[in-house]
Amino acid sequence: MSNTIIYLTDHSLDEKLNKLCQKILLREAREIPIISVSQRPIEFGKNICVGEIGRSWLSLYKQLKAGIDNVETENIVICEHDCIYTYEHLSFSPPKDNTVYYNNNTWLVQYDSKDKFEYNGMFSFMPRRYAMSQLVANKEFMRIDTDLRLRVLMDQTDDISVIRAQQWAATGRSMSIGFLIQHKLPDHPHQRFTTKIPSLDIRHNDNFTGSKRGKKRCWELPYWGKLEDIMEI
Repeated sequence: MSNTIIYLTDHSLDEKLNKLCQKILLREAREIPIISVSQRPIEFGKNICVGEIGRSWLSLYKQLKAGIDNVETENIVICEHDCIYTYEHLSFSPPKDNTVYYNNNTWLVQYDSKDKFEYNGMFSFMPRRYAMSQLVANKEFMRIDTDLRLRVLMDQTDDISVIRAQQWAATGRSMSIGFLIQHKLPDHPHQRFTTKIPSLDIRHNDNFTGSKRGKKRCWELPYWGKLEDIMEI
C-alpha cells in the first residue's frame, strides 16, 4: 500500500465521538498504516506526541509536519478526529504527484447541537468544498508545501497581510488565513475525486472551522443510514 494515514487530534472531541471515529477508522484502514499526531500521548497507530501546543492553524500545520516527517509511503491521507472515512477514500491513489486531491463526496452530519437542536441527525452537502480533512496527496509534495506554510507563518516579515495571517494563525479562531498569504505560496494544482460511499464530517459543538450546514439536506444517507445507526457501530 502506497498510502499512510496521518490522524490529527487536539483532544477537543467528546469521548463518545472520539471512540466512534477511531473505531471506524481502524476498521476501514485495513492494511493502511496509521500515524497519529496528538498533543497528549494516545494509543492509536504509531503515536507522535508534539506536546500541548494549543489549537490553532499554526498548531495544525505543526502536527501535520510531524506526521509527514514520519511517513515512509509515497502518499498521505489526512484524517481528522471528527470525521468518518471508508476504505475507498483511504486507499485512493493520487494520479499526479504535484496535485492535491479532495474527496468531493463528503457530507456534513449534525451531532448534538446546543443552539440548533432541530438539526440534530441531519445530513447536508456543501458542493465545491476543499477541506483539509478530505485531502490525499503525494508525501513529498505536501512536505514542501507544509514547510513553506510554516516558514511564512513563523518568519519575521514587513508584509502587513502576512503579519495579520501570523496573528490569526496563532489564535484559536477558525478564520481562514489562506487568502492573506496566497501571494507567498505557489499556485498548486488541486482536483476533486469522488468516492461511491461518502465520507462524513461530524458537526458538533466544538468544530475548529465553526458551524456549517449545506443546502442539500436529508435525514438518512445511503450506506450510512441515520445518525443513530452510525452511533451504534
